[in-house]
Amino acid sequence: MTSVTSSTSNAIAAFTARLTKTLQHFEATDRPKWQSTQDGMISFAGPRHDALPRKVERSIDASLVEINRVLEKYPIKTWEDYQMITDKDLDHIQQQFRNLTKHCR
Repeated sequence: MTSVTSSTSNAIAAFTARLTKTLQHFEATDRPKWQSTQDGMISFAGPRHDALPRKVERSIDASLVEINRVLEKYPIKTWEDYQMITDKDLDHIQQQFRNLTKHCR
């Protein structure tokens, strides 16, 4: 039981670190919003953490589905294509990540 708790704690710590880095990209003022959003999304990408509680996994999945719904409106083929995304949609994408902070410890 201790290893599961330790594994879960480690997974939450890793998730928190990835999310923190993502949010730091969003706060960058030296780049356009589309680029800081893109950089944040890239920094969040990585392996799934099977040790995360199921509730957290479902919340992450729901946020990623919502982000994909926004992105599917745009014909993104290259990294530069993120420039097409409206500020309103970029704000919505960023908010999906901010909503995940409720799972950080």
